Amino acid sequence: RGMDPEPLFYEMVVRSFCDTRNPQGAQRWVDVAMDSGRASASCFLPLIEYFAEIHRATEVKELLSTMEQAGVVYERRDIFNSIIKNLGKLGLINEMMQWLARMNFAGYADVQTYNKCLTTCLAQNDQKAADRLLQQMVSGGSGITESKAKDTRVMEATGDQDGIAPNDVTCGLILKNMEQHTPDRAVAFLFSMYTRLKVAPSVTHYNHALRACAHHGDTRTAEQLYTLMEHEGISPDYRSLDSLARA
Repeated sequence: RGMDPEPLFYEMVVRSFCDTRNPQGAQRWVDVAMDSGRASASCFLPLIEYFAEIHRATEVKELLSTMEQAGVVYERRDIFNSIIKNLGKLGLINEMMQWLARMNFAGYADVQTYNKCLTTCLAQNDQKAADRLLQQMVSGGSGITESKAKDTRVMEATGDQDGIAPNDVTCGLILKNMEQHTPDRAVAFLFSMYTRLKVAPSVTHYNHALRACAHHGDTRTAEQLYTLMEHEGISPDYRSLDSLARA
């Protein structure tokens, strides 16, 4: 018989079947690729994306399990990103976190990937997963500790940053999620940006904390934040002034 096609051929065929909404045909070609020993992670991705798009979590998990059993190698960042994105789209937070950990272990994870996962956790109102994610970003073993400040749970960034360091986007996502909480949480995290995370807060970060003050009618804290902004040379914008007026 002739030579077996390269893995790229199978990927193209599988994708063409998925593009025509024919997952059965795509699955047959995945099976052919596996039987010939030519199945790559890229061969499975079109089917994973197809089933995630139509919210079929069971099929996605079965495909990932099949990939594991077949010993498929995940050799590219975009493959990890695609799997993580589609797990997040399905709301499979635990599975998403597991794949992120694998991606990090393989040396492919970056702050953009972590921020996308953090966005997914917060959109799913999974605060525990979001806290755990920030722990992993700051360092492998240390991270976020929970302390009591005026009987309010406060997240503080701790530890040396030997992991994926959070950036201004990460901090903005976390502060935005704190707007509905009492202001001392947001203020504590804002200060941790200066002292622990070494991320310079911008007017956007302060505005999230000011909105928390406005939600809870905390005029005193809002005025203190406004004074601190001026001291740090951060020019308030109309959102800052609006939150200050409503506090």
